[in-house]
Amino acid sequence: INSRNGHGGVFATANTSGVTELVERGIAEEFADALAHTDGRLLSDVISNSDDPPDCFATVDDRMIGIELVELVDAKALAKAKKGHSPFKNSGQFLETQWDRNRFVDKVNALIDAKHHKYKVKSHVFDCLLIYTAEPWLLPNDVTGWLDETTFDPRASFKSTYLLMSYDPGHSQQHWPLFNVYGRLE
Repeated sequence: INSRNGHGGVFATANTSGVTELVERGIAEEFADALAHTDGRLLSDVISNSDDPPDCFATVDDRMIGIELVELVDAKALAKAKKGHSPFKNSGQFLETQWDRNRFVDKVNALIDAKHHKYKVKSHVFDCLLIYTAEPWLLPNDVTGWLDETTFDPRASFKSTYLLMSYDPGHSQQHWPLFNVYGRLE
């Protein structure tokens, strides 16, 4: 766990059998907690799915739902961090790690599209796509504004899509920042 030298390390795994599932279930449990606080929806009985996809199951209103997870991470910054490069030592690299609205919207759409195309071929439809991130320079207050200005087109493979960010006490001390991208768990 945390094999990333600090870049997005909250969700890092070494892809060891059982560890990835443990991290995914933990993310889904944080999602359930945040959803209860932000939307009043109660997700319970979160479990990993050994027959992935989806990554996890949970119960909402006495109905089992499927939750597919995908991480939003800056792959270039991650690769540099793994090689021991720090964005604090190189101003150009630091600037590359910053987020703006266009970069955020493009990355979220790319993640949703990649998952949608993967599952469209198999005719899979999941209740929720949960995008999670621990990007150090992607800030909840910025995301709030960007999502207020942006409408994401729903994809047929996912009835709803949410974004969960790692804990930020400046945003909320009760739960991790959670944002609805489109749809709603029903």
